[in-house]
Amino acid sequence: MPYIGKGANGFGIRERYRYSATGGQTDFTSTDLDSKTLQIDSGSLIDVYLNGVLLDTADYNTNTANQVTLTSGATASDEVMIIVYDVDRKSTRLNSSH
Repeated sequence: MPYIGKGANGFGIRERYRYSATGGQTDFTSTDLDSKTLQIDSGSLIDVYLNGVLLDTADYNTNTANQVTLTSGATASDEVMIIVYDVDRKSTRLNSSH
């Protein structure tokens, strides 16, 4: 059964990255406004928001490691927020001897 997170406290883990776009900017990578470096692992689930509106997956791609590329350039000062969810899949098996 999948769950979000790997935290020792049992709660889900997500990381939020905030960017302020320049005119026509499509690539969002590297350090965000809070000095955090964007990290998207293989298999990570992400949500991308443009000025608070959740984008459809057709509006961006993550073909390059640690980078989100918008299919259409942002306007200067647009806020791009990327939420990365750390998903781990665990399975439990019942021992047939019990």
